[in-house]
Amino acid sequence: MGVFNSRLGRKLPLQALLVLPFLLQLAGTTALIGYLSYRNSQRAVNHLALELRNELTARIQQEVSTYVESPFVINDLNTIALRQGDLDPSRAKGVYIFWKQSRSFPANNLIYCGVEDGSFMGLGQFRGNQGVYVLISKPSPQRFYHYYQIDEVGNRSSPVGSLDWEYDPRTRPWYQKAKRQQKPNWSNIYLDFDDQVPVLTASTPVYEEGSGRLLGVCATDLVPSLELNHFLSQLKVGKTGETFILSRKGELIASSTADEENLLINAGEDIQLLPARDSQNPLVSATAHYLEQQFDDLRQIDQVQQLEFRLLGGDRQFAQVSPFHDEYGLDWLIVVAIPESDFMAEINANNRLTRWLSLGALVLAAGIGVLTSRWIARPILKLNQAAQAIAEGDLAQTVEVNGIAELETLAQSFNQMGHQLRDSFDTLEQRVQERTAELAESNRQLELAKEKAEVANEAKSTFIANMSHELRSPLNAVLGFSQLTLRSSSLPPDQRENVGIIYRSGEYLLTLINNILDISKIEAGKTTLNLKSFNLHRLLSDLEDMLYLRAESKDVLLTVTRSDDLPQYIQTDEMKLRQVLINLLSNGIKFTQAGSVSLHVSTHPPSPTPLVLPAQTLPAATLPIYFEVRDTGVGIAPEELSHLFEAFTQTQAGKESQEGTGLGLAISRKFIHLMGGDIAVSSELGVGTAIAFYIQASLSEAAPLDLQPARRRVRGLASGQPTYRILVVDDKEVNRRLLVKLLSPLGFEVREASNGLEGIEIWNDWEPHLIWMDMRMPVMDGYEATQRIKATTKGQATAVIALTASVLEEEKVVILSAGCDDFLRKPFHEQNIFDAISKHLGVVFLYDESESGSREQEPPADLHSPDLQDLPDAWKAALYTAALEADSAQVEALIAQVSMTHAALAQDLSQWSHQFRFDKILEWVEALPGSTAPIPDAEQL
Repeated sequence: MGVFNSRLGRKLPLQALLVLPFLLQLAGTTALIGYLSYRNSQRAVNHLALELRNELTARIQQEVSTYVESPFVINDLNTIALRQGDLDPSRAKGVYIFWKQSRSFPANNLIYCGVEDGSFMGLGQFRGNQGVYVLISKPSPQRFYHYYQIDEVGNRSSPVGSLDWEYDPRTRPWYQKAKRQQKPNWSNIYLDFDDQVPVLTASTPVYEEGSGRLLGVCATDLVPSLELNHFLSQLKVGKTGETFILSRKGELIASSTADEENLLINAGEDIQLLPARDSQNPLVSATAHYLEQQFDDLRQIDQVQQLEFRLLGGDRQFAQVSPFHDEYGLDWLIVVAIPESDFMAEINANNRLTRWLSLGALVLAAGIGVLTSRWIARPILKLNQAAQAIAEGDLAQTVEVNGIAELETLAQSFNQMGHQLRDSFDTLEQRVQERTAELAESNRQLELAKEKAEVANEAKSTFIANMSHELRSPLNAVLGFSQLTLRSSSLPPDQRENVGIIYRSGEYLLTLINNILDISKIEAGKTTLNLKSFNLHRLLSDLEDMLYLRAESKDVLLTVTRSDDLPQYIQTDEMKLRQVLINLLSNGIKFTQAGSVSLHVSTHPPSPTPLVLPAQTLPAATLPIYFEVRDTGVGIAPEELSHLFEAFTQTQAGKESQEGTGLGLAISRKFIHLMGGDIAVSSELGVGTAIAFYIQASLSEAAPLDLQPARRRVRGLASGQPTYRILVVDDKEVNRRLLVKLLSPLGFEVREASNGLEGIEIWNDWEPHLIWMDMRMPVMDGYEATQRIKATTKGQATAVIALTASVLEEEKVVILSAGCDDFLRKPFHEQNIFDAISKHLGVVFLYDESESGSREQEPPADLHSPDLQDLPDAWKAALYTAALEADSAQVEALIAQVSMTHAALAQDLSQWSHQFRFDKILEWVEALPGSTAPIPDAEQL
């Protein structure tokens, strides 16, 4: 090996070995990085251009769609008014209706109606004139065209002008086309005889109800080259990009560079629009030429086209062509064209600079490498000679190297090696003693830590309760983005199922968190009663109906009885009482294999009773209500009774069932204590269990029914509304992005702020209509930010809604006192967000129809099919119970049991389960031949 190294050294000096590889690596790396940088820049530009085209096309389609929808909305309103007699051109009646519509839809050029006797009335603001004018033409004595000015409250003044031309609306193209086609339609673009601008008319024929007689035609004019040109010119399309709208003949409807005059090449009744290939703008003209070459007929374009082409100078251009249709006959093409040079100019300049810098760095590195190699080679040769001497046995060899710190250290290491070996034996004993002392100190620290742990254990309940914000905030993102993903109609079925599993798992996790927080809040003294009046008899009936099939599936008789003097309406915490009763009855059914489970409710204690009656005197309007649950189940061992109500503790039977968390009875007892009562248990193994408890309640009058409206999925905003600005203030980015992604697609303008101070700055400049305000944030929290906003006159007009993960009721009072207009907890359902926005801003939403379509109207399979006769009654009863309780996990498990033998049935039932249509599953089970499932009423569902 030494011979090889010696020969290699003679062939290639050490200095060359140090310099050449370094230079080669530097040159190769620089070239590779430059090439990859350029390629990545090109890909980034292509991607950016595609995203920009898609975004601009979507904005244009939305603007055009909104723009062309309003005329037919106006026509529909005028159709109703004409039929009802509120609008009558022959008597010049209805001017105020036109005036109100022109105020609501300012983008429409002229609103008018003509009737069969030749009368005409219209309203609009005409170029060259100030104010709004009414145009009236009557069949007698002459069909002259008269102008009337409209004042600021919609009243008509005296005539201010006339047109010496007999005007008969029945001869006009818009009237004749509507009469001929007998349905709403668009006219061709024509030249307005008064303003001399290209006009597009939306006309609707009006027929008398019953007889079908034509009453007249209502119409509305648009000037697309005016409104759409203005909108397109406001869009920023790179630096030199253009947007324009074409007819299927290749004529320019609107352009970001043209006004209404230069779009005309023939001004007559049948005007001819400017072909896009003849545009004065080179990019518009080149794009139109390319489209005509690429497609023989522009009507062949029936979907979005992504195109690339080059101009004569060789510059590459990006173009996107998107069809636009509506139900009334519009058929346009939206074109977005962007030069690649808009993005690549700076990138090319950076690449040139990079090449020069790389070359300079290579030259500089070569010079530095030569000097460095000389400096390193000399001390290495000295160190090599010393190492050879030590290898030959001269351990006392002294090595002296100066100039390079690392080599000096290496030389000193050779010299100190022997000395350190001798010293190591001396220090070993000392290190053992030090380690022993450290262990003693560790034991003392362990005792101290044990004491701290005991203190921490005493404070665990308060700590867990205060951790609500940290637990529920990420869960809000999980549930929120799951709901947001499920809104997508393009989500594949398998992915929808996966997202549904995530959503249901999040709901289950939220339930577990709420159970733990219930315990913690109770122990921390932060749980309060939510007193309300309710129907106690109905609550008991609901519980019996809810649990009936679960008991019947196990051949267990469930009975619910009450004393004759039991009041019907009481006031206490209904939800806590319901939770206690469901837990006790469910436990009784679960641990009873045969026999019965009974619930008896009375104003007198059961006899015999294990309860200790309240010693204090109750108020006159308050009385104790006693509940006794008895079962003939497995029973509870005597040694387990003392630990029965401890959190996370289960009996032997509960452990064997492998169900539950051991929190149910603990929470039940805490709730009973909170309602002023107590609970006691008596049990015998193999015989059964009796659980009795009482609560203190107040008598109440009849309670109103709580009706929950059916929820439908929001798909957008109703037309004709202003653009609402919404500000989201939250220090967690994932919470802000959730609201942005939920609201932006619907048409809201949404901005974000990461703390209260930033939120105040945006509010002051942007003036949003509504603010979603998180209350716990750095820099400035939501309390101070809300107080500062609401302290101003402008802030009183801004709705501020608190969005917090806190579950403490007392914090709600603090938040509202800070000035917030409303309060919403995380995690939230998307419908809660829409309801709050509608409540505080008056926003009108558009809703989707039922997603399942016609399939929801029919059962998933033929009820009389022989294949359904073999479904076990126990399975049908279990499915009915799970659907009644909206237990999606149990429903899915039961569907899986029949998926092999009834694949089609399982698929349909799964679809209903994923859409949370448990009511449909209940109806299907009830309709099965021989089914004994009780039909629940609307209140149960």
